[in-house]
Amino acid sequence: MKIIIRTEGKSFTVPLPMALLSVALKKLAPESGSKADGGDAEEVEALGKALCRELKRARRDFGHMELLHIHSCNGDEVIIML
Repeated sequence: MKIIIRTEGKSFTVPLPMALLSVALKKLAPESGSKADGGDAEEVEALGKALCRELKRARRDFGHMELLHIHSCNGDEVIIML
C-alpha cells in the first residue's frame, strides 16, 4: 500500500507495508475493545486480520488499485493505492 501526495508541483510517496497495518491493528485492538462500550478485543483483532488478508488478496488479484483519490479545490491531490 502507498500514499501519494501532490501539492504545488511537489510530489512525495509514503510506502505503507501491509505488515505495519497488521501491527497497528493489533495495538489498537485492546484499547478499542473495552467491556464498557461492548467491544471485544479478540473480535477486533480477528476482524483486523481478515481485513489485512483481504487487502493482500485484492492486491494480488487487481494489482495497484486506487482505494482513494482526492482532488482539492486548490490543486492538492492525495492518492491511496493498494
